[in-house]
Amino acid sequence: MNFIVPLNCTVQISYIGYVTKDIKVTSATNILAIKLVEDSETLDEVVVVGYGVQKKVNLTGAVATVSAGKLESRATTNLSSSLSGLVSGVSVNQGSGKPGSDGANIRIRGIGTFNAKKIGIIGHSAGGIIAFIVAKKDPSIAFVVSLAGAGVRGDSLMLKQVELISKSQGMPDAVWQGMKPSIRNRYAILQQTDKTPEELQKELYADVTKTMSPEQLKDLNTIQQLSAQISSMTSPWYLHFMRYDPGQDLKKLKCPVLALNGKKDIQVDAVMNLTAIQKRITGNGNKNVTVKAYPNLNHLFQTCEKGTLTEYGQLEETINPEVLKDIIEWIRKQ
Repeated sequence: MNFIVPLNCTVQISYIGYVTKDIKVTSATNILAIKLVEDSETLDEVVVVGYGVQKKVNLTGAVATVSAGKLESRATTNLSSSLSGLVSGVSVNQGSGKPGSDGANIRIRGIGTFNAKKIGIIGHSAGGIIAFIVAKKDPSIAFVVSLAGAGVRGDSLMLKQVELISKSQGMPDAVWQGMKPSIRNRYAILQQTDKTPEELQKELYADVTKTMSPEQLKDLNTIQQLSAQISSMTSPWYLHFMRYDPGQDLKKLKCPVLALNGKKDIQVDAVMNLTAIQKRITGNGNKNVTVKAYPNLNHLFQTCEKGTLTEYGQLEETINPEVLKDIIEWIRKQ
């Protein structure tokens, strides 16, 4: 990930299940390779859910577990069959009796009556992009709900994201405007589809090192961290993400679409992306598009004050109830 922060500030890195780490940004700091230490004690108190975390006590009755001992005591030929009958609501259907084969269908509370013509997709962030791709390829998809999904190409999304994150950390606009051209140029380098990853790495390395001081260029740790970051930026996934424009898929969507964002989302800007999603889908004649931006909600749809990344883990709310209510009511109308 790319972040631009002012000098002499402290960057706090936190993630569920790991010890929070504070890093002081100095003139010698350029590229960081950060490794967090596991904090297993915190995982005894929380359960990871779809959006953020919830206290373990609140989920005790809703979580089922199967011990390794129960699985080992069963005379079955594969893992899927071992699960059959051990957890309420879990149904295992083995379609082959071939030894060693494990091609079972496992349904969790999935047996019952449902309308196969009313199956839709709900995706958050990158999942929202995937929802658009799948719905374009599969005309049987009944609807799409995009939660903070992108409507613009990856490089444009990331440039705006870096700006919002940098300013949320106190960077003045004048400083950002001075850095913006160099960041845009590095993203432009990644758009060259006629070059190999190795060629892109060399070009990126030359572009970054020309702005570094002689002291930084002599620091082996700094150079190693820079090489690691450039390698990450030229990975197949990252290159695909930076080059992918959802507009081509959005223009072909025929199903109803609900696109939601938080106005304090600093990772996927609400105005930029909701506007693009609505314009590109309606441009193909599909008028069944609903967009909504929620005041005071962040990228995870939590009620927040600033929308900063460090705020995510500090909030008790996993997802704002109004968002869930809107999704349910909208789906029922389709």
